[in-house]
Amino acid sequence: MTANNCPKPPATELQIDPPVHGIKAMTGLGKTTFVLKILPQFLAEKQEGQAIYISVPTHLLADELAEKIRERFPDHPMRILTYRGLTADDPEQVGLKMCRISEDANDLRQGGADIRYLCGTKRDGEDILCPHYHECGYKRQQRMADIVIMPQNLLAFARPSFLYPACVLINDEFPVPALLTGLDGPARSVTLYDIRSSRTVPVSEGLYRTDKDATRFLEGVKSKIASAIEKVEPGKPIPLSAITNTGLTSSEILEARDFTLRCKKKITLTPDMTAGERQLEVTVAKDNKRLLMEVRFWGLIARALESKSKIIPGLRLEVDEKAEKRFLSVRLRWREEIHECWQVPTLLLDATANWDLYRPFWPNIDRTYEFDAATPHINIKQILWSAAKAKLLGKTETQQNNRSRIFKYIEARSTEFKSVLVICQKGLEEELARTSLPDNVVTGHFNGMRGIDKFGNVECLIVIGRPQPQPDHAEMFAELVFDEETVRGPEWDGSYYPNIKVGLNFQGENSGPAVKMEYHTDPNVEAARRSICEAELIQAIGRGRAVNRTSETPLQIDIIGTVPLPINVDEVVEWNGAQADPFSLMKARGVLPNCDSSKRGYWNLVAAILHDRFLNPQAAKDWGRSVTVESTNRNILISESHREGYIEAEIRLAGTRYKVPVLIRPGEVDPKMFVVSIVGPLSHFEFASSTPAINEQGNDPFVADFVTGNSGPVYIDPPFTPTPPVPPPANPQQPALVNTEPDAKADDFFQTAETPEQSWRLVVNGMDPLDWLDDEVANLEATRLWMSRRAVINQTYIQSAVGLTKESIK
Repeated sequence: MTANNCPKPPATELQIDPPVHGIKAMTGLGKTTFVLKILPQFLAEKQEGQAIYISVPTHLLADELAEKIRERFPDHPMRILTYRGLTADDPEQVGLKMCRISEDANDLRQGGADIRYLCGTKRDGEDILCPHYHECGYKRQQRMADIVIMPQNLLAFARPSFLYPACVLINDEFPVPALLTGLDGPARSVTLYDIRSSRTVPVSEGLYRTDKDATRFLEGVKSKIASAIEKVEPGKPIPLSAITNTGLTSSEILEARDFTLRCKKKITLTPDMTAGERQLEVTVAKDNKRLLMEVRFWGLIARALESKSKIIPGLRLEVDEKAEKRFLSVRLRWREEIHECWQVPTLLLDATANWDLYRPFWPNIDRTYEFDAATPHINIKQILWSAAKAKLLGKTETQQNNRSRIFKYIEARSTEFKSVLVICQKGLEEELARTSLPDNVVTGHFNGMRGIDKFGNVECLIVIGRPQPQPDHAEMFAELVFDEETVRGPEWDGSYYPNIKVGLNFQGENSGPAVKMEYHTDPNVEAARRSICEAELIQAIGRGRAVNRTSETPLQIDIIGTVPLPINVDEVVEWNGAQADPFSLMKARGVLPNCDSSKRGYWNLVAAILHDRFLNPQAAKDWGRSVTVESTNRNILISESHREGYIEAEIRLAGTRYKVPVLIRPGEVDPKMFVVSIVGPLSHFEFASSTPAINEQGNDPFVADFVTGNSGPVYIDPPFTPTPPVPPPANPQQPALVNTEPDAKADDFFQTAETPEQSWRLVVNGMDPLDWLDDEVANLEATRLWMSRRAVINQTYIQSAVGLTKESIK
């Protein structure tokens, strides 16, 4: 077996699909721990020259998982590789890419070139190497490994030739977005002009002698297809009937694809070519890239003809306007297929799985399992304000004020907890990064946090807003996944989602305040929308690892949003009622007046500390008349706090007459300069007692350590399944919006269509589900037989390999 061949059963064996199993376990329940427990067994049973592959959504998660494996098995001789592509950042060389000429290399690869010839070759027996060969991050990772952790988009492509073939694939977290090309990112398109224009087809790729028959045939097909497509309304799905009415068959379309591919120009690469020579080949590659997009165009039409779809999924006629020119083009989006080299025994792990979204990629999923557990040591507060992107991101006064209120809320919460994690839209995270967030606050954004464990010891988790996709985005997502046209029902009265009112899951029942739940009337689109929005919110909430909390390590979760989730909410407040009061903000900023509000200079100090809240001292004093200032201030100062040991001092603001005693938070390198950074220039500063010890390193001793997560064995409490919001009824006039079913599954939230024979929901009572999985999943005889090729496996045997019924796990 060569390194380029993927492992397949010998021809004498029955060719069947390898087993694929799915595990849906709530965040923090131990999916990663399970992977760590089964790795030694898979390593022991794999053949020499094979590797175990783990696909993950981000490089951050890949690095974290690799470190956990090394920590778990420090003495094991296993070789671990976290694979990165050409354009990924080099983790060992900050600011550089894995390939030092990654931009050119990527253009050349997309143009069909074999970029290995850029790295090195032999000429007259001498090694000719790229000038960056010995420092190249991409070349550095080219070593054989027993465990390879790779990005999920690699599932659509052949594995790099320098890696061992796969014997087992473990996919961690939702992979579908990585397998939908063109849905996000740069547009892939073919102009109608290119579709119509004739091409001279050579007798073979790279040759110049013309194949006249092929050229004539391709010209006829291109003319028919271009004429058919230009009649379609821009922005609407292209009906398959537009193609079938031309009389062309799928075999003729595929022949046109092959003839187009013959027109690809040859690209010549050498390791020692100059930058100018390389740019000439890049120009050729960019021409090839346009041609290869046309090849893809023919392939998508042929696939639709073969599947007899009503539309050509992913294709839209669009009007492009560039350089004051208006022209028509066909935008391409498509679903990638799992490459044959990854068709091996597979384990799918996902905390929010909807298996209907997985089956177009793994149609042979034969068993699924679900695990839940109680989370008694968390408190969830939902703050009712949509926190939509349009309300927060922009330059209008309202948007700036809304961002300021969010910042102040985070500031105030930072005084109550040693560590705070904020997860929000990426744009809002970037705006927060431009502010002076407290030292004990760390931020993250949606779609960048799945699976990350290092925040498992955070004390407060704040989730702001939602990643709600636009309807047309969710519709295209579903169209690509299911190869079906999506339909908007009669409930739609505009361009945005319809909605119904449902009660929040308040204290165990759907009896909380009513909120508007947006939904799509097409079940496929609704599944796609929930996977993007609600599922991502649950993933964000899961970063706090609620299931691992104890009475000594409770977790506070604040949800600023109106999305009803299948979780139990303990408190519900309106946004206006959740605003931070001035004293909490002063405490967060680290400087507080240490005197009665009647002392002269008091309100000047308050206005200086909260210069973004009060325009002048009088405005601060006017606010003070509405509250019991002395009582509020005293309660803040004497309350139990993680910032004990405040420094006492006396200051006078520049340009004012009166000295005011203050409290300064500890841990600052230079307390005076710290106060100046908060209130502005001073004309007087004096410590109330002896000068405090200076923290020369400037570290706040109360800032949380986010790197060390909550590790160790996972103990499962008796299971608890929250009652989720009920999906909208088929008839919007039906009033039944409250689910009173006592044993409703959390999976109802995703409305999966599993048969009883395929899916089990494990009820664990006094038993670690990981131990059960060791026996019933990791030890599947079918998987072992497939890996070792010891016998013929038949489909009946695979279905009965676990030998388990629903009754046997109760």
